[in-house]
This record gives sequence, structure tokens and C-alpha cells, in this order.
Amino acid sequence: MTSRYLTCGAISLRVPEQLLELARARVHTDAFLIAAATGPVVTIERVDSLPVGVGLPLDGSPAPWGVWAREGDTLRVHVPDDVWAAESVLRIAWQVATARQGGVLMHGCGLAWGEKGVAAIGHSGAGKSTLATLSSGVPGCATLLTDEIVQLFPDGTVAGSPFRSNVECVGSARRVRLVSLLLLDKGPDEHLTVVEPVKAAPELLGQLYRTVTEVPQAEQVRRVLSLIDGAGVQRLTFRKDPAVGPFLREFVERSSR
Repeated sequence: MTSRYLTCGAISLRVPEQLLELARARVHTDAFLIAAATGPVVTIERVDSLPVGVGLPLDGSPAPWGVWAREGDTLRVHVPDDVWAAESVLRIAWQVATARQGGVLMHGCGLAWGEKGVAAIGHSGAGKSTLATLSSGVPGCATLLTDEIVQLFPDGTVAGSPFRSNVECVGSARRVRLVSLLLLDKGPDEHLTVVEPVKAAPELLGQLYRTVTEVPQAEQVRRVLSLIDGAGVQRLTFRKDPAVGPFLREFVERSSR
């Protein structure tokens, strides 16, 4: 079966081309395709079946939605020809690869200006896709990393992912310096308010992408607290107005991080 490679931080994902085609309607992988592996590789292998009692259900759903099992650097998956199943497999692989690099995945929007950017973290309906559209939809504004799931690494960088909430929001494989973690709120104007770590931590931990228990919960907490300590957390209040793009760009450009 023909495979292609996707870049996921410092790890390459080897994915059956058939799965990529199945996921195409939901997952924008084109920006993440690379000609050959660079660094360690995590392989997705599609199989006809898994032994009875072996394998976890995709996204907590029972078969026949699909099951998967990890053996070392290989993820073996038994899934139907279904766009949602294919996307779930890619999300699992993304989490495994991110965790192996000491990072975490969070539900969030990633935006970059030059070599610096922000990660706006929030639950469904918090305004991630709205912020993504307002901030990246006009010339001179942000590069959209993702409007759905951000990669956050221990070296203080943020990277995009091919997953999207709004089908029109196409992510980027770029990896930039994280200036700040943002929590989102709607209001009559644009302003930022510092959030104390003790208040920020529960909100951020609640938005961890946890499909895979690749690392213990205590280690996940440690990683999130380290990100808070390194980048800080601010609450972004904004209107449904393109003015939020220039507002954030000025904030990022002023940052010394």
C-alpha cells in the first residue's frame, strides 16, 4: 500500500495514501506533506483486523467505527472507508507524535506574525474559528496555524495542525515562538488581561486533547504548568470585528519573547 509522509514537529508520520484521501474532505494535509521522512518516524498501518481483545475504539466509539493499537513506533488501525474514521486515526497519530516530543495538543487557534505567535485556547463555541477568520482573512494579517488543535512544545514554540473546525480555515505547518497563551472572551472592544497561573491552569488543562494516554496525567499537568510559566496567560476580549487582527499583531510585535 502506497504511503506518504507528513511533518509533525520533529517527527514524520508515515500514512497510507488511502487514509489521506479518505480524510481529505475534513483534514487539510497538503501543507504538511513532505517528500521523505526527516527524523524519527511514526507509521500508521491499516490492517484487515486486529486480534480479539487487542485494540482501542476510535474516539471512544464502539466498533465497527474502528479500532487501533500501538506497537512501538507503529499504529495499527482497523477502520472502515469513512472520512470521520480516517480523521480520527490522524488525530491519534498527531497526539502520539506530539507527546513523544515532550509537547501537548490543545483545542485552540494558532496565529503567527513573522517568527512569533499566540495560541488561543478554548472550548467549542469560545470563538477560536471566529478569531482565526478575523485575524487571517486580509492581507498583512496573521498566518493561520490552525483553528482547531495546536501543538505546544517544551521549547516554547507553537505549531499548527491540519485539523480544522471551519472548512475554510486552512492551517500551516509553521512552528514559531509562543508569545502568550490566550483565553477567549467576547466583549465590546479588544483588550488583554493577565490571568494568574492558579486560575489559568484549570481552564487550560480542561482543553487538553486526550484521545491517547501516551503520558501519565501528572506529566501532562507538569507540561501545561511549564507552558504557563514560560509564556504566561492572558484573556483576550474581542469583538466580531477585523480590528482584532492588528490588535494582536501589535501585541506580538511588542513582545520580547
